[in-house]
This record gives sequence, C-alpha cells and structure tokens, in this order.
Amino acid sequence: MRRVHETGQAVTITNRGKPLVRIEPIRQEPARIGHGSMRGSVELLVPDHELIGAGDPGAWRTLEEWDEVTKP
Repeated sequence: MRRVHETGQAVTITNRGKPLVRIEPIRQEPARIGHGSMRGSVELLVPDHELIGAGDPGAWRTLEEWDEVTKP
C-alpha cells in the first residue's frame, strides 16, 4: 500500500493468475470553482414527492404578496 501511495501506480492482486483486487491511489480532485462548482454537494432532506408538489397553493400566496408590495 505504501508503494501504491508513493509511486501513484496501481497494483493488481491475483490468485493463480486471475486478477482479484486492484489497489490504486486515491486521487485528490482539484478544487472546483465557478459555474457548477456546487454540483453533487447538496443533500436534500425531504422526500421527492414533497419537492415536486407545491402542496396547498393558497399557502404560498407569493404573487399576492408581491402585488401588495409593488402597489403604488
């Protein structure tokens, strides 16, 4: 394992000539920056059906509140 870590080259372990396991070094991904850098880093804690449905439309009232705020 030290050799794999130090050299960066994978090692295949065989049993009677048949490959069984491959040990390879862990590659550190470069830091992602810019557009899409957060992709894959969010965990949703609600079931899918709650994300898809808006529930009770009257509970949101977003457009009604916006109309009230934007009235002259």
